Amino acid sequence: MHTSEAEVRALLEVRAACSRDKDAERLMSLYSPDIVYVDVVPPLRITGREAVRANFERWFGEYEGPIDLETHELTVEAGEDLAYAHMIHRDTGTVKDGTLRSILVRSTVCLRRIEGEWLITHEHISVPVDPATMRAWQPQE
Repeated sequence: MHTSEAEVRALLEVRAACSRDKDAERLMSLYSPDIVYVDVVPPLRITGREAVRANFERWFGEYEGPIDLETHELTVEAGEDLAYAHMIHRDTGTVKDGTLRSILVRSTVCLRRIEGEWLITHEHISVPVDPATMRAWQPQE
């Protein structure tokens, strides 16, 4: 595995761990100051670390405890200073009303090496939808 690819994969593992632990401070250290984040809930386009931090804190606040974040189908392409990755996450956890939530989320992450450090510069989140019901699609378990 190429060194850049291994570095990006390691960053994405930290990103998932921070989300599981609801550690916004550490999570935001992985994002560039001018991050552009496209989410599935309003506001759909968020720019800048502080606005993205607020969005993560909103998401974290929906759950009673940790958020289990399983990564599937991770693909990473990395050059010297630019990289992208795409994956599917299964987000599972108990929300504030006691309901267990489990949802599939698609994620595309773009990164740039800035002053020797990989940082996320763009992230796009989407949820697959069942066209027959227009509800979030869930595979049969």
